[in-house]
Amino acid sequence: MKVRLAGELVTCYLFAMRLCYSGKAVLRVFASCGQEAFLEGHLHALSALGSVPKDKVRYDNLKAAVARVLGSQVRTGNGRWTAFRSHYAIEAAYCLPGIEGAH
Repeated sequence: MKVRLAGELVTCYLFAMRLCYSGKAVLRVFASCGQEAFLEGHLHALSALGSVPKDKVRYDNLKAAVARVLGSQVRTGNGRWTAFRSHYAIEAAYCLPGIEGAH
């Protein structure tokens, strides 16, 4: 997304987590789209939601989380993301790669 910051148009990145059943959404804008922003976005969302979602959280195959796609639901996770998910007991489900998994 583009925002005007101190009079200049700057590219920023939006972290969005939306719960499937309630539709409640948590958004956060970052200056980068690196893994640090991805993890910080999760911390903010978990705090705003008050807990970890009880069901699986669906993700696309972003590099901050997925090191390699091995099959329809089989992924080699990025090490820091795997440790983060384990610590917070986040159960992840991944979309199919390409147009077949587009949401």
